[in-house]
Order: sequence, then C-alpha cells, then structure tokens
Amino acid sequence: MKIHTFLFVRGLVILLLFAPAVAIEAEPLHHSGLETWFQEGEFLSVPDYYPGDSFLSHITFTYSVANYGPGNLDSIYLYLAVPTDRAHQELLTPLEYNPAPLSTLTDEWGLDITYYQDQVSNDDSVTYTYEVAVKTTDYDYGLDPDSVGQAGDIPSEIADEYTVDGSKYDIANPVIADAADMAVGEETDYYQIVRKLHDFVIDTLHYVLDGKWDDAPQVLLQGHGSCSEYTMLMIALCRAKGIPARYVGGTYLKQWYPYRDEVFHRWTEIYFPNYGWVSVDCTWDDGSSDSYRYFGAISKRLFVTTVSGGPSQYLGWSYNYNWSYTYSGERPDYDREKYFDWDWYGSVISGGKPIADKMFEVFPNPARDYFTVQASVATSSQIDISIYDASGRIIDVIFQGMKAPGEYTFNCPLRTIPSGVYFCRFQSAGQTSCRKVVVK
Repeated sequence: MKIHTFLFVRGLVILLLFAPAVAIEAEPLHHSGLETWFQEGEFLSVPDYYPGDSFLSHITFTYSVANYGPGNLDSIYLYLAVPTDRAHQELLTPLEYNPAPLSTLTDEWGLDITYYQDQVSNDDSVTYTYEVAVKTTDYDYGLDPDSVGQAGDIPSEIADEYTVDGSKYDIANPVIADAADMAVGEETDYYQIVRKLHDFVIDTLHYVLDGKWDDAPQVLLQGHGSCSEYTMLMIALCRAKGIPARYVGGTYLKQWYPYRDEVFHRWTEIYFPNYGWVSVDCTWDDGSSDSYRYFGAISKRLFVTTVSGGPSQYLGWSYNYNWSYTYSGERPDYDREKYFDWDWYGSVISGGKPIADKMFEVFPNPARDYFTVQASVATSSQIDISIYDASGRIIDVIFQGMKAPGEYTFNCPLRTIPSGVYFCRFQSAGQTSCRKVVVK
C-alpha cells in the first residue's frame, strides 16, 4: 500500500477515489503535535485533531516455532494472554484459536491465559494463532484534579495488592526511594504526586529499544529504556509512595492498515481514588509535544491483551505471551516469530477489500475546479466529508447526511479556496480518512 500526496491544480485536476468506508486507506497517526504517516519511506505530516472516534479492526496474533535441529524440542509450553472488553475496547467477535488450546488458566492477577503444549522435532515447525474483530476508541478518563481522592480513599484490597514490591520494581532500593522523594518533594496532594512522578520519568529517561527489561533502579541509573522499562520505573516510583500501580500491555497500530506489529507496547495504569484504574503512558508522553496527552487517556491504536500487577505464574514479567521448552540430544537451533496483524474489520467480513484506493488523472479542463470523492457504502451510514485548513479550522462541508448502500460520487469544489495546504476528511461508519490537498 502506497501513500500518495495529491496535488490539485486548478485546470489540471487529479481525481481522488476513496475506498469504501470499511476500507479507507490512510489516516494520520498519533504521536506528536504533527502526525506522521510512515509508509514505504514516504512521510506526510498531518495535524493531530483529525482522527475519528474509533477503529473497527481485525487483529490476528501469530506465534510460530521452527526447529532447525540437531536436537528435538521435546516439549514447548506456550501461554497466551486472553484479551477482554475494557473501557476503550470492545471485542466484536469471539476469539478464534487455531489450533484450539489445551485449556484456559487464570493467574494470580485474575488474567485468563490459554495454554498449549507441543513438541517440535528436528526440521519441523508449529504455528498458533488467534483472531478477533475489535472496536477501539480514543478514550479520555476525564480526570479532574479537584475530584481525585486522597490516599486514605484507596480500598484496602487495592493498596494491599498493588503497592507491594517485585524484583523489577525494587522499591526498597535507595535509588528508587530517594528518586521518589526528590520527584515529589513536599507535595501531599494525590493527583499532583502522580503528576510529579510522571514528569520525573519523562524528564529523566530517553527511549532506547535494546531488547532488555532492566529493573527500575538500573533503568534510572542508565537514563534510558524501552516502553517496558519506562513502565517498571513509573510503577516502582508510585509504589514507593504508596500509590497503587500496575502494567497493561498489548499491540500498537503504528502505521496504517494493513500493519504487522512485532514490537508491541506496555504502559502504566494508576489507581486514582474516585476514578479507579486510569491509563498513564509515560513513554508516549515523552515522545509527544503535549507531555500530558496520555496522562489519563488512551489511544484507539492500542489493543490490550494483558493486565498485571507483577510477575505471573504463567507469563512471568512478560505480556501478550510467554513460553518455555525442554529438549533432547544436542541443543536445537530454533527460530520464533510472534506478531500481531492489523486490518480493517470490514475488509475481513466482506472477504477482502471490495475496492482499493485508486487515483485517476483527468485531462486539463479549466471548467472543472474540483476534485471528486467516490465511496462505496456497504451499509446505511452517516457520511461526513469536510475540508480543513492546517490550523484545524473547517473551510467547507462537502456533504453531511445518511446514505443507503451503494456507490456515490461527491464533487469537492476548489474555486473559492485560496492557495494553500488543506485536508479532506472523510468519515463514515466509525472510520476516518484524511487526505492532504494542495491548492495552487
């Protein structure tokens, strides 16, 4: 899939054909004040206020093991976290496993986990998958500092379970205890304490993905870490101050559909009295021009599989999955692949994308000062097509209204629009697509 920057020149009109609402190709991604598309080496900056409220996605998780020998993998033990509905995500279909797991277990944190046991002989391989359709939504927890309770309002069962130490936290270590004291200072307000700890983490660390999950004191001393290490440090600092904290993890739609995620993402949930568990993502806030964008908010580009307060008897300190194995003979050389594939939910249930995005060139004609959006609507849907300038101000509404299933063409006039850079936003059936429009 290729991203095009479309140039609309009066007299020479490039016609943009949008795909159906369920198969629209591109939308800017959350990450900073100006969003960036990453696709085949091309970059396109788009303001961050254009995303729709939710995505309908088909997500497939794949875990495979290939044994190249010379020994045999006599037993492999695979544990997969079972995703469920949450504040920002809704499972639209049952999880479909292939092959079916041996059993479903529950760990000490209440997380359901599917379990497999298999063997992989020399020069053999096994693959496990699950797939599900989901709706994910940009979700703001609506934190009001004046409405957040204080430490005395925390339920005892929450405090008892989510302020204890763990090997990755090491909250009794002077490195963590002193850092928490320094970050908080004389502050006594619960909300402000969490805010100060959040600020300390993003001011102290910079992001490095090195494949390690060091413990919180080491992360603090080295000054860098991955999302998991940002998370462990934030949890350690919170727990050192008696604030319940836990981690959540899953997959991240970094680029536009279809996308394969092989990196994954983990972040923190903090318990706020009168609100409950609230998402606080120090890693993403460290990479955003708005350092509080994900303090009490979660993106629709995240799908959660794992919620945990610490090491699990099945997952250990991992998330999404965990595995172990035994072997016989010489130690086998093996390879593992584990990834999430994201695609449009609509494209899956219709048996493939009904119409791909296309671009057609119209012969020069000064009388046609417009470009055209064509849409294929699979079900009756509210359609909204609007033009915005680079500051987010709406310039023109091309169409707003309901449309029955069918093919439609919308002409978007340019003759009254001054030269400049604009964005055409197409919304339908919970999906959003933005296109850059350069008028000369």
